[in-house]
Parts: sequence; structure tokens; C-alpha cells
Amino acid sequence: MEDLEFVHIDADYMSLHNSFDDIEKNSELIVEGRFIDDEKVCYERYSYEDSIQKDVLVEIISSCPMKITKVLSGGAKVGDVVNVVQREGVFMDRFISQSPLTPMQKGDEWIFCLKRTKSENYDGYLCVGGASGRYPAKNSSNNKKIRSSECSELGVYNKSDYNEEYYNQLVKKYNI
Repeated sequence: MEDLEFVHIDADYMSLHNSFDDIEKNSELIVEGRFIDDEKVCYERYSYEDSIQKDVLVEIISSCPMKITKVLSGGAKVGDVVNVVQREGVFMDRFISQSPLTPMQKGDEWIFCLKRTKSENYDGYLCVGGASGRYPAKNSSNNKKIRSSECSELGVYNKSDYNEEYYNQLVKKYNI
């Protein structure tokens, strides 16, 4: 994945949740897990652009299987495999990201606050609150990311997207 050109589509990633308690209430699962494969594109949406008279990609979603290694909250069991979905994927030899989160890569370990999402194109779990719903697992050594930066070990491209206050509340509450 490191060899792909990185295209980040900037958007306002402000979480719709005002507190960690709010994220927790909206999470069906709070788990620690490890990706057991690399992500695969499961949905692409196009829109016709009159100015260039072509269809353009406006949305891309990938899914990645994650094996649960620790259950903090919710009805999952250790060993269960769930699909995590993010707004990103490989398209025409480029890695397109519409997410504040770094790519989902085999072997990476994270703590997730997840909510089920289902459509005719995919069935999986989204991080509640975007970047506020995924944090690095203790002692994890996650893979090199596309567009690595000083904060890629936090799982985000921009440090401003990482909510250390929420992470500290998560660690304290679940004794991580």
C-alpha cells in the first residue's frame, strides 16, 4: 500500500458526539481487535460531472475483517470476526481516503467503538465518532501507513483528529 499515490479528500471530520459518554452510548461494541486481512473495496458511487462530461468517483467504502481479541462492552465474544468499514479504498492505482483514519491493514491492532451499518453493498461496523471511535491498542506495532506522519501511530493523518481526552477516559473506565 505504501507505493500507491495518496489522495485525501478533505472534509469536516468533527464528531457529532460531544463526549466519550455519548460515543459509548451509541456504540454497540467496544472491543480490541486485529485486522486479519487487508481492506477491500465494497462500494463505489459515481456522479456525472457536466463540466468534464464524465462520471467521477464521489464515494468509496472498504471493508476489512477484524478478529476480536478483547471485549470491553457489547455482545461479541473473543475470537468473533467482524467487518469494519471506512470511507477509503484503492481506485485507479491511488489510495483514496475520505476518512480522518489511517488505512485498515492486516496485523494492525486497535481499540474500537463500533456501530453496525448495513446496506445492499456492505454489512459491517463503523467507528462511532469517526476518529474518536478508534485508538491504538496497548503495545501494538501497527504497519507503516500511506503518508506516514508523526501521528500515524495514533491512527489519524492529522493530530487534531485524535481525541486524547476520550482515549484517557476509555483507558480509565475499561482498565486498559
